[in-house]
Amino acid sequence: MKTLKLINKIVAVGIIGVLGLGVLSGCTMGPTQKEIQEQIDAAVLSAEAAAIASVDITADNEAAIAAATQIGNAENARLQAVLEDAKAAQAEIAAELAVAQSTGVVDENGEVVDIEEVSLGGYLIDDVRLDGNFSATIDNDDLAKLYYVDIDDYEDEDYVVEEKLYVTSDVAPVLNMEDLNGEVVVELGAKGAVTYMIEFDTGIDFVAASDDALEVDFLGEEMKIVDYDGTEVTFRLSQSHYIKQDESVTVEGKVITLKGVNDDGDKVYVDVDGVSKSIGDGEKETINGIEILANDIFGGNNLAIAQLFIGKDVEETIADGDEYAPNDDYEWVITESGNKLTGIGIRYDVKLVDDNEVLKVEDSLVLPNEYLTLSFLGAKDMEGLDLSLNLNNVDIDLDFDGKIEIDGDKVDDSSLTLYINAQGDAAFDYRYKSDKYENNTDFTDVAIINDDRELNLKMNGTQVNVYDADVDYTLDYVFGGDFASVAGTETADVNDDDDYRVSNGDLLYSSELNDDGEDSFIVSIKNDEEVELLMRVD
Repeated sequence: MKTLKLINKIVAVGIIGVLGLGVLSGCTMGPTQKEIQEQIDAAVLSAEAAAIASVDITADNEAAIAAATQIGNAENARLQAVLEDAKAAQAEIAAELAVAQSTGVVDENGEVVDIEEVSLGGYLIDDVRLDGNFSATIDNDDLAKLYYVDIDDYEDEDYVVEEKLYVTSDVAPVLNMEDLNGEVVVELGAKGAVTYMIEFDTGIDFVAASDDALEVDFLGEEMKIVDYDGTEVTFRLSQSHYIKQDESVTVEGKVITLKGVNDDGDKVYVDVDGVSKSIGDGEKETINGIEILANDIFGGNNLAIAQLFIGKDVEETIADGDEYAPNDDYEWVITESGNKLTGIGIRYDVKLVDDNEVLKVEDSLVLPNEYLTLSFLGAKDMEGLDLSLNLNNVDIDLDFDGKIEIDGDKVDDSSLTLYINAQGDAAFDYRYKSDKYENNTDFTDVAIINDDRELNLKMNGTQVNVYDADVDYTLDYVFGGDFASVAGTETADVNDDDDYRVSNGDLLYSSELNDDGEDSFIVSIKNDEEVELLMRVD
């Protein structure tokens, strides 16, 4: 027995030497000290078991001690490399976090930065036209949070696994939705418009007789895939615990104790808050409301250890199209090639097309575990200048914040008065270089200009018309006791109580039609920049 204790002590000293490297602190992203400690604890148990199994404790002490020392040194070197990799990863994450914080939403003067200048640490989608749609495949090249890692020597093969987010062209900006007062919104026009996947570079063939699980991260949680039969995937998401005999862990408020391991090392006896049951290796049982799966059991005269998966659902089997139990807005996706698993993921199984469901500004689609967020930030290049028409039974005053040109000459004022002259003709007055030009009846060369954008104006004895030949839309108003729109490709109804946005982004505000004959109508004329949707994934 002295030899056994000395073997354990030598292995433990090797482990303690690694722990003496110090506690990693600072950025909480990436591997935490707790996660690293769990790896070390598991390694300690593995090293102890390997040391005991590899020496004959009935032989002379010198041979046993030499063998255990060699094992301890090897484990010490391996853990040294694990911690160095973890420190390097945390340093990289801390640097990325510092950059993200330095590109925040306020500048050095505390002023808010324009939204199109800020990526906010995520992946910014900013080139989607207002009347268009888009599709995107977002991976590690776009968003550092998504991983691209190697899996070495799983069933004697090496693989690459990669996280991806797919956004289809069914995600599109939408205008003129009923009761939204001219807002720009985003709809998801079909189920499956957003899909999260982990994908393998080569299809994985799961060996039925193998006890090895393929370990990957799925939505930020550890997933152990244990089987794929060409149709269904079996996996474990619950956390595993290495427990020695008579040791305990607390899960979901209940104390789980490993009471013993049988002599053959293929069965454990587990107690959950006073209720006990045996579990075979690779099998699962529900004990006192807690599901437990036993794995990697080691039994001996002096040491008993088992890996236990503990939780509500320690193992699940799913097929493509099955409902994703944690959130029924999603369903499972499985891809395969020749009965080999090539990917597993979830897709958003809801259409967002009604007014009360579409994404409005600052709305988000949040994936389970709050792992990824697709946010609608709004639209850029939506700003416009107001063109106001104040109408009565005598004349129409037209005011504009931009530029008005007549026959190519910029007039002195940004307003015109339109009226019916003594001859019954539509007429207007204006001033150019301080000279006043009155009673003009030719509207052909009247242009309303915002940057390089140009609208034209015309009027007759019954109606006034503002039109844009480039986008083929007209604003027509017929005089009378009430105003009414006439035919046009995109024609404003001045009697509508809601704002109305046409396809190029101009906003037609709801009119004010008053009983006293003094009425007004305003349209916001945007410049010639194409309106673009702004979305972010982080």
